[in-house]
Amino acid sequence: KIFIMAIWQYTFFIIPNNNVSLDNFSPIIDEEGLFNDNLYWTNKETHISFFEEIGNIIPKNKSWSQQIVLFGKENTNCIEVYNENEYVTSVSFRVDFRTDYGSILKQIVSFCLKKDLLLIDEELKVVPLDFEIINKCFEDRKRIWQR
Repeated sequence: KIFIMAIWQYTFFIIPNNNVSLDNFSPIIDEEGLFNDNLYWTNKETHISFFEEIGNIIPKNKSWSQQIVLFGKENTNCIEVYNENEYVTSVSFRVDFRTDYGSILKQIVSFCLKKDLLLIDEELKVVPLDFEIINKCFEDRKRIWQR
């Protein structure tokens, strides 16, 4: 699943670390040529309660699907935890440049560090869990968007 969003948004996948580094990550691509992040989760058998404290960062909201636990709002900053029978199958995090996203991003980076999770960017590369590095990439993208 790769989500193509508006140019003022950026989407990350969140996956368990599983001894992956910035240099040795090899994304699993399905037969349709899309990133298949659910294999990282199904091997881990992670209950959706693993993400409950995200509600302290972004309020939990009603989702359009019973298979998605939604934190935030669909059209702006949000985390979507896809699940099957309450076990995580996929997680994505969307940042909306039109908002004051800095605080949320810092807290998500902290959550990922604490829970040993990785952020995978839209180019399917592991992103260093460092707010300043991520924010610089966003600032560069925002400059392009604002032209």
